[in-house]
Amino acid sequence: MPAREPPTEPNALLRAYHDAAQVEVLDLRQTVLPLYRHYGAPALEAKWRANLFLSKWLAYCLREGHVFSASGQGLDSSQRRELLPTF
Repeated sequence: MPAREPPTEPNALLRAYHDAAQVEVLDLRQTVLPLYRHYGAPALEAKWRANLFLSKWLAYCLREGHVFSASGQGLDSSQRRELLPTF
């Protein structure tokens, strides 16, 4: 029987809000950033940090040419949108 490989990090459960064009981190399994499951200080800050991490990770993936589309088809550069947070 082949040995099981450890899960690749980061491993995240996300919720997409198509009407608002946003994604929220529901669960983030990784060893660098602790994520609390309840809201309130300091959990709210941890949730914000997890969503900021996701934003930066998706922006990096897009810059590297990775594509996120439901159809599996690639997007040309005119169709891509930066997924960076706005403050």
